[in-house]
Amino acid sequence: MTKILECGNGNIGFEEIDIPKTKSELEFAELLKSYSVERVKTNKEYTGTLIDKNEKYFVFDINNKSSVYVPRDTNENLVLDNLEFGDTKNILITNVIDKKDYSIYGSVYAIVLNDLYDYLAECTAEKSVLSGTPIEMNHAGYTIETVVNDQEINLFMPHLLTDMNKLPNPESLIGQEINFLLKENNKDGQTQYIATRKAYLKTLFKQEMKSLYINQECLGVVTGTTKFGIFVQFNTCLTAMIHKSNLSEDGKKMFDNQTIEPGMQLPFIVKSIDNKKNRVFGTQILSESLWDKLEIGHKLTGKINNIKPFGLLVDLDYETKGLIHKSNMENKQYTIGDSVEVKVTNVNKSNRQVTLNFA
Repeated sequence: MTKILECGNGNIGFEEIDIPKTKSELEFAELLKSYSVERVKTNKEYTGTLIDKNEKYFVFDINNKSSVYVPRDTNENLVLDNLEFGDTKNILITNVIDKKDYSIYGSVYAIVLNDLYDYLAECTAEKSVLSGTPIEMNHAGYTIETVVNDQEINLFMPHLLTDMNKLPNPESLIGQEINFLLKENNKDGQTQYIATRKAYLKTLFKQEMKSLYINQECLGVVTGTTKFGIFVQFNTCLTAMIHKSNLSEDGKKMFDNQTIEPGMQLPFIVKSIDNKKNRVFGTQILSESLWDKLEIGHKLTGKINNIKPFGLLVDLDYETKGLIHKSNMENKQYTIGDSVEVKVTNVNKSNRQVTLNFA
């Protein structure tokens, strides 16, 4: 405290004197030391204590001269509705208005969303398998309800990323729990994460192909038909082609009458497996095919399927192809579709390769 002194020469001086502080003043001084006011910054997280909630806002004390107001919208209600007075939460400051009134606004859901996006990015990079339930479908795809990082969210899955083949009955997935991976998609400069069940099924493909064996009995679902046969999906992620000549008598009648439709179940037997091209051929008739009995020296009639710089590709039947190397080609014009008499010069069963020469 300062005391005013009057000097004899008419001048005035000052003298500092100590006046003992009261106990209350000393306690208040100590309290001030422990209470520091920081200027609140946007896009920064603060720990707040819930002190009030009304129809418009959740109100948090962050140890500042003003409280933080979190608007009670759908997203904020999702993470704050069960919060009790005195509970603490991290809050992201979204706006500070310092004009006539000093107001601070924040969001708790924004932090949850940021954590969620970090987790989704991690799941995408590590190819983590997630599970969820398609709850509705439109012309573009499905809405999948799932729990990610302890947060219930909805993800979008396009129809093209739903299955290995086009689903005969797209609505069959509604309400069924499915596994899927995540795919990152950039749209208008923003990163989005979409579900892909097809990518998950592809992870099963290699193992399913390994476990497959000749004469294995399977039950497939028709995914499509062509003029030469039927395609069926089986063992979750595999596809087999059944040539019309390998259909049972009833199957042939239905095929000829065009009454075989996508979605129908069809029993069949694995006839051959092309591991190099990941192809499976099925049959409903237990009989040997040309491929089963093909040997060096056999003379056959084939049809030119394609003309390549290295030679002619010849169809011997619907599932067996051979190559006439250019070194064995005669000096004449060849046309796709021409019939040619050929002789088998080599058969490689493991690579499913047949070498031919003109007979």
